[in-house]
Amino acid sequence: MPRRWAELVLPAELPALRREIMRRIGQEIPEYRVVRDGLRHKSLRESTEAALLGFSGPYFRTGALGSDTEQFFRDLGRREAMAGRGADVAQTAFRVGALAAWRRVLTVCEREPLPADTVGALAESIFGFADRLARLTAEGHAAAQGSDSVVGARLRARLARMICNQPEGSLELIRDLAARLDWPVPEQVVVLDIHYDLAEPDPYPALLAGLGPDALAEIEPGSRLVVLPAPAD
Repeated sequence: MPRRWAELVLPAELPALRREIMRRIGQEIPEYRVVRDGLRHKSLRESTEAALLGFSGPYFRTGALGSDTEQFFRDLGRREAMAGRGADVAQTAFRVGALAAWRRVLTVCEREPLPADTVGALAESIFGFADRLARLTAEGHAAAQGSDSVVGARLRARLARMICNQPEGSLELIRDLAARLDWPVPEQVVVLDIHYDLAEPDPYPALLAGLGPDALAEIEPGSRLVVLPAPAD
């Protein structure tokens, strides 16, 4: 690749490309339609930034992923499983992101032309990178799925989300899932929306141990949505 592209053109495009990838993922994947500046928006932004930095860093120069990037996307798969989202949701997001990146490259090539063989190699690199991230995320998701406790946590997270989506959700589906989890459906609930600093230790285990077995929790980076039967002190 020409030095100008590697050192100037590509780095200059990364901020706009991050915004475009996030916009397209939010438009095309219902599970990632997030409120701007919310915690789920922050998680999507951090994941997009990690992908772009991973691509423009070691992978772009050597074709190898850095260990931090590999661990980030395995952990992402685990978080997706804990949040009750299927592995296919993240896989779709990677495809959408890669396509958005490729469209951006084609647009930039109109003003900063590249040799045809370089364009072809860049396309192969972008989509190959997305496949690598998808496999890492799938590994993390599968590892989380293998734990009975994680499966239970996913179902409890789904139930918490369904309850908080009332009245749009189906009460019958709530009752069915609650019965599967042996969770008596109360007339009213108390909802806790807990935010914490990602740099601090994860409060999840100690928090829920203190709230008792009736607590339902949806797990996201930097937050916990907890649903408790009312009344609750």
